[in-house]
Amino acid sequence: MEPGIIAGGIGAILTVIFTIITIGLSVLCPLVMTAGTLFFVYRLVSGMKKGQQVRNELLTTGVPAQANIEQVSMGGMVTTIGVRRSLQMTLVLTVQRAGEAPYRVSMTTMVPEMAMAALQPGSTVPVRVDAQDPNRLAIDLPAMGYMDAGKYL
Repeated sequence: MEPGIIAGGIGAILTVIFTIITIGLSVLCPLVMTAGTLFFVYRLVSGMKKGQQVRNELLTTGVPAQANIEQVSMGGMVTTIGVRRSLQMTLVLTVQRAGEAPYRVSMTTMVPEMAMAALQPGSTVPVRVDAQDPNRLAIDLPAMGYMDAGKYL
């Protein structure tokens, strides 16, 4: 065999291999990116749903208490359902349960935009506290007059 024929054959084989790899990557990369995006959205939505379930459980079974808002800071997440927006807020609260010493707790929660004016430093708000874990609590928005607030968090 002549060296030119062998070199030409190897070149053709390498071209075919390179083409197959290029086509494979051009199909695989978008699939991986789409799957990653869908996974991220799924985790975000399921996390919000779990937070809503915990909040509803606390509003149903939690011990009523009062909390004084010491600090408020905005988080980075905003959700919109229809025309209703909820914003992520981090609150530092001093919680006072009946017959117990007050204690400080920090919580991050989604708050309907319509309720933000009531959640300012110096305000006292009703909360529901987990009897087993006093650091787990939910702001009792329905007790504040925001009856349908839980639907939009």
